Amino acid sequence: MISSIRLQKSPAYRMDTQRRPSTHWPHGKDCVDIRFGSDADVSLAALPIRNLLKLDDEPFLKAVAERYPEVKWLAGKSEASPVGNQTLRPDAMTYSVLSDENPDPTAIEAERTFLSLLLFKDILAHNNNKFPNLSKDNFNTLCDLTHSIVQTDQDIEFVLYSVACNDLGKTQRLIDECIQLGTDKLYGEQLDDHDQRLMALVREKPSLFEGLHKLSSQPEVYISYATGLRANFNLPQFVQGESLPANLLKIQTSREKDRNLRLLTELFDFAGATANINGHQSLMMNDNNFFAFNAAISELMKQPLNQAYKRYIAIRAEKAGILPSADPTLFTPETFAQGRLVAMSRTFTPDGGNAITRVWNRLSDQDRGRLTRELNETGTGQQAGLLLYYAPAVILNAVKATGDFETGLTYALQGFARVCQNFRQTLSMSGLMQGLALEPGKGGVITINLAHMARIASSDPESIVTRKRK
Repeated sequence: MISSIRLQKSPAYRMDTQRRPSTHWPHGKDCVDIRFGSDADVSLAALPIRNLLKLDDEPFLKAVAERYPEVKWLAGKSEASPVGNQTLRPDAMTYSVLSDENPDPTAIEAERTFLSLLLFKDILAHNNNKFPNLSKDNFNTLCDLTHSIVQTDQDIEFVLYSVACNDLGKTQRLIDECIQLGTDKLYGEQLDDHDQRLMALVREKPSLFEGLHKLSSQPEVYISYATGLRANFNLPQFVQGESLPANLLKIQTSREKDRNLRLLTELFDFAGATANINGHQSLMMNDNNFFAFNAAISELMKQPLNQAYKRYIAIRAEKAGILPSADPTLFTPETFAQGRLVAMSRTFTPDGGNAITRVWNRLSDQDRGRLTRELNETGTGQQAGLLLYYAPAVILNAVKATGDFETGLTYALQGFARVCQNFRQTLSMSGLMQGLALEPGKGGVITINLAHMARIASSDPESIVTRKRK
């Protein structure tokens, strides 16, 4: 049931308090309707960045793909997120934007990437057409947040490149490159993690990345991008309660500008995640999810830094009625575990919180005790913490397959308990700690990839507990 594992060690705390003034980009009113041929593609790719943003959607995406040629790798086979459709829709824009690349039906990460890019473009232009589920106030707040971070042409270039290439590590092209590279040059990064694949290849084989090489003429953009990769921080994992406090440390100690640009990239990447369902609008960026992202970003850099994770989970727990107020000192180990489950299950109401509590109380003492211990690990103590990657997808798929939130969540939690139990037993075996580059008593984070479990949960959720395939 476990697809793979990876390790992340924990650095020390530091904070950069540099502040910058807020600047707004002028709203884009005039779109440019241009027909594309191969020569036109190349010339448009060289447009000044602000002119690029004035293009209509399809010419804009084609120009981005020419500006950063590695984006075309997304047309090939890839490891897609285990949620929703696993193949491109017949009307997917990927087929027209990357028509010369003959897109593979599994190239849904290209579709997600393209929607994320269009959402960023529209926010800069203050155009809310692609945000049907976001209130006017929250849309304006998102615009203000974006404009406060994106202040220069170089900032736009950073976000465009980062969003465009964020999922390259999921492509078969880069998986094969990493295999050829060999584990001896990965320095602890694991081949199964797409973010770490990308980080390793940017470091070891930079010549692969033609678009990034062009950015080397803009040192500020290049340095910010490299810094963001090294932070190895996944904002959606934090928002959804997957990650551990140890996963926040590197981004918290990054330079403020680098950190904010990376956070914005992650936000827009998440906003486009449902493009495999609807490639023209953001179904993910609704008021609830925006509330969660805004709270996570706000708490990330408040002092004391080592309480940021618990403060955020307290905010989610209060909204779901698990806590009477967003005071992290009110947590018990069990209510903190339930608070993380609130985030993992994307719960935002007291009714949802009550359902989580009922499911929790019906678990066996053994499962409840194990999940309490695991969901309270920080990765900064003596024992390594387990990051259950794609745990939210397991819950979502199990709930959808059963048609009932409590039944689906029960299967998911029982499955998580068994995964953790089996992995802890395996971890105690001689030699495995060294194989993971772990030092006993030094903490760290081990990522357990549950993508396979999530896919099974979408059709046969009971079997993630019984391990019997029907």
